[in-house]
Amino acid sequence: MSDWQLVKADSLQDAQQKIVAAFKSIQAESFNDPLLGGWGLNPNLKVEVRGLKRIDDWLTGFVLTPWMLAQLYIPLQAPKWPLDPDWTAEKREKEPYVVIGPQQQLEFGGQRLQAFLNYHPQLGHYYLQPLVQSMAQYADNAAAFEAWAGVIRFRQETYARILAEQEEKEKKALENAENDAKAVSRRDFLRRWRS
Repeated sequence: MSDWQLVKADSLQDAQQKIVAAFKSIQAESFNDPLLGGWGLNPNLKVEVRGLKRIDDWLTGFVLTPWMLAQLYIPLQAPKWPLDPDWTAEKREKEPYVVIGPQQQLEFGGQRLQAFLNYHPQLGHYYLQPLVQSMAQYADNAAAFEAWAGVIRFRQETYARILAEQEEKEKKALENAENDAKAVSRRDFLRRWRS
């Protein structure tokens, strides 16, 4: 059995709702202590997820919170690499939230990326690539996303290319399987005809 805890979501919309709910609960539990001065949260920003899509066995999109804007990667199947023993669900549920966990290399869409492991009971294990960790300068969600639109557009174009390549590979694999089946059928026919 794997130590990886995976998100349970029936659709992209369900996953998006769980992501928003998880980050809202993180804000309520970890950032709203008046004695800590709000941890530099921008009260003008609300938790929002944009561009959520499935690529291979991952969900990816952008999550905006009052404390950061990040690229999010959520595995839908246990990754092939081992889970850091200090980051099992059992251990993390007893620890306070950390904005970013240990940095790791992950395989995503045929590429190797550096991202930070994290865990939340509603999401399971996931990775973050922070884009901005000081949100004070943004008047609202639209301003934050607009400021990073070029980076987000580039990443979305990259993911669109990865999806197109993935579809092309699947199409070629299907064509090859069909051609192999036809070749076997012809050989079988010729073998029977000669007999």
